[in-house]
Amino acid sequence: MAIRNAIISAAIMLVLAAQANANGVTARIMQQGFGNAGLVGLSVDFDWDGTPDLSDPGSIYAGEFRFLFDASDPDSSPLAADLLTSPFMAFCSELEQPAVEDQWMTYQIAPIEQSPVGGTRLISSDKANDLRELFGKHRSDVTDAFSGEAFSACLWEIIYENPVNAYDLTAGALQISQLDGNAPTLAAAWLADILGDVAEYDFGLFALTNDQAQDFALASTNWQGSPQPIPEPLTMLTLMGSLAALGAAVRRRLTA
Repeated sequence: MAIRNAIISAAIMLVLAAQANANGVTARIMQQGFGNAGLVGLSVDFDWDGTPDLSDPGSIYAGEFRFLFDASDPDSSPLAADLLTSPFMAFCSELEQPAVEDQWMTYQIAPIEQSPVGGTRLISSDKANDLRELFGKHRSDVTDAFSGEAFSACLWEIIYENPVNAYDLTAGALQISQLDGNAPTLAAAWLADILGDVAEYDFGLFALTNDQAQDFALASTNWQGSPQPIPEPLTMLTLMGSLAALGAAVRRRLTA
């Protein structure tokens, strides 16, 4: 009985390990995309109870992050290699946890609706579609620090605003006092352009998640809408081989 339980436990551990890495990506934030652009006076009511949970009057970086990607790392999956090249760009989609810069991290590739991991709530399907429209219509308009700042502000507004309110950076659950340059004009126009235009949805939108750090939103034409639900064939072969070796060892012990 003890030997059988040991086999079952080992099998479960191997399966969990395989599944954990099936959608993994090892990446490191190399630098902020177009340089520093800091919005001022960010306030967020994460749980929509009328009291701000984050209130920072200082300057907070907003814009793209440039990542290095290590496809050769054991925690980087074939799915990651299919979606990403090094370097790649992504936008912060979580304000409740810090970004970890200059350090290799393992993220999980997930549908945008399954983020932010570690946050107060996951992105709803309606908000996910609004994000798809934002990416579909205006991702290509991010060409400098100010437009990157505007895009980040729009992304955060869509994610964190209470659905009963209109998208408005000056009121509601998420508020920003000051954006730089032409970012206020861009952000206001882009938020007003979220009209439910299905034809404009960027269905390549997905998330990189980590339960100890900020999540990120990005898009790839290779994204099929969901991660691999089971380990890749190579992982499965490795798993089967490991179990076979374990079973042979147990049989030898029983017949000795």
